[in-house]
Amino acid sequence: MRVQLMWMLVLLTALIGCRSSHPLPPPGGEVQPPDHGQVVKYNEERMPGAPQPSAAVVSGRITVSGFTVLSEGGTPVAGGESSTKVLAQLIDPEDDILSETRPGADGTYQLTYTGQKTKVKLRLRFKVQEDVDGDGKGADQIEQAIPLTLALGLASSVDIALRKAAEADVEQSLRPAKGLVLLADVHRLDGTGKHVDFYGTFFADGFVVITLDGDRFLEPGDDLRAVDHNRNGWPDLDEARYDDPSLTSATISGVIVSVDSAHQTLMLKDKAGKQTLVIFAPFAAIEPMNAAGDFYGAVPLTPLLAGSAVTVQGWPLPEGFLADWIVVSAAG
Repeated sequence: MRVQLMWMLVLLTALIGCRSSHPLPPPGGEVQPPDHGQVVKYNEERMPGAPQPSAAVVSGRITVSGFTVLSEGGTPVAGGESSTKVLAQLIDPEDDILSETRPGADGTYQLTYTGQKTKVKLRLRFKVQEDVDGDGKGADQIEQAIPLTLALGLASSVDIALRKAAEADVEQSLRPAKGLVLLADVHRLDGTGKHVDFYGTFFADGFVVITLDGDRFLEPGDDLRAVDHNRNGWPDLDEARYDDPSLTSATISGVIVSVDSAHQTLMLKDKAGKQTLVIFAPFAAIEPMNAAGDFYGAVPLTPLLAGSAVTVQGWPLPEGFLADWIVVSAAG
């Protein structure tokens, strides 16, 4: 009897722990999707103001490790690693340069843009002594692109750490026969929400692997592998959709019916019963928001989201809806 009671207490404790760590509404609870205007308002409030009301600012810190960075003249910099040699640019979908700079000695940078475009890219470029593409020549250029949504009068924040992958970072079957893998840690807060990402670019083979399970170890099955022919750390299909001038941003709301983690999609049902396939973009974010309008952390795209009321910001596609930011109505 005492043993049975002990096991019942263990099970009850586990269930309580699971429920308390779950940021979503309780099963059967009727929760309304977050109002989009309210979502945008709260996100803007946590973004610091820009120096000029008519300007959009992107700032943050860039670090580089594991590579031997080259100067503009092609010689290794003192110490081997230096973010001061990284060229940071804001570019539009047509690759026009809107603003550019190089980080200071501490790796911090700031880009200012006074135009009207809101959908842009942050592009980082620098040269290293290593042979990253596997052609046997070395002195290769590394490039990293990150999508951003700007807001005039507000400052977006992007911190990014770039480093050469070691054997312990990549599962054996994924390790390239030639060339190197660049690991990227991105912490982004812009008009589409806060997001932390971790992924690797396989230069010689032309693909990128984005971690989905949060273990910071690139492996088949648990992580997303996508084609990246231009080797800029952004899956080609997702980048092409982002650059499509015919796509206009929109918002949809409803309840998540099902989640397909392997294909990074979910099925959303609105109040009228219409179901829409939502495609989760690699740089998208999922954030719970409580009744007070406070965001707390980001959550992965897992089946645990089924039954949750959400508001999705992104772009309509012929096959469904491309999500850039998903806000979940959280308990509290």
